[in-house]
Amino acid sequence: MRQKDAEITRLTAELKKSTQKEKKKIDENDLLRKKIQQLEADNRGLRTRISNNTKVKPDQSPGRKAPPQASKRINTQSDYKNSGIGKVQNRILTLKQLRDTINDMYAQKEKFDKKCMDAKVPRETLEQYMYTYLNQKYGLKTLICEWAASIINGIKTYAKEEHDVALFAKILKNECDEDFRYIQMHVRETLLSLVKVMIRDKNPHKSEDNLNRSLEAIQKGRIEDWMWAKIIEKMYEERDAQILHENIREMIASRRAANQEENGFG
Repeated sequence: MRQKDAEITRLTAELKKSTQKEKKKIDENDLLRKKIQQLEADNRGLRTRISNNTKVKPDQSPGRKAPPQASKRINTQSDYKNSGIGKVQNRILTLKQLRDTINDMYAQKEKFDKKCMDAKVPRETLEQYMYTYLNQKYGLKTLICEWAASIINGIKTYAKEEHDVALFAKILKNECDEDFRYIQMHVRETLLSLVKVMIRDKNPHKSEDNLNRSLEAIQKGRIEDWMWAKIIEKMYEERDAQILHENIREMIASRRAANQEENGFG
């Protein structure tokens, strides 16, 4: 009899523990959903800022002039080759090296901008700061020119496939406000939160570790059609969502056709 009571007590405790676990998952889901709702509301406000920031005028700070012919300076390689400081080595950056350089430049520029603000002097544009950054890091003109050319070549190589690189290029050429990258980071966080909620809804018994692994796999690999379609539906108004849906469908079809042609199936 005592053995039976002990077994019942054990099972009851396990059931209670399991119920608490499920309740915790439900509470986490509710918390995530509330966060998503807040992010969606924020995103509506951000869309206006996004459209306004895609084209910006040069900084109008007192005493500040935009660098002349910035785009031409960025896009030409002859400046480096004919600079009269010797042969410039053709350094080829991997995507990881380029991303690490971009992120470090952003981080160092934030500190530099704070010093400028404290000293009450105008901030440098990202293009101007790139040379300041390279000068502080390498000092020698040959290395500065070498790295500047490598960064620009890296942008040309990876901008079409890596949106962070494409955004850096736009900021570098004064085609986009520098602070727009914070909006992009916010949108990315919204997307990841939405995807995580969808994975949890589809697999309610998955552990947190498994959820994070699934999320990481989607980031590195392929997202299912129903998932990106639902994200667009959640984040955008109906008309905008429809336009985006059509554009993405066309992009997918175009890439599939290109891949088939490349593999000899066209």
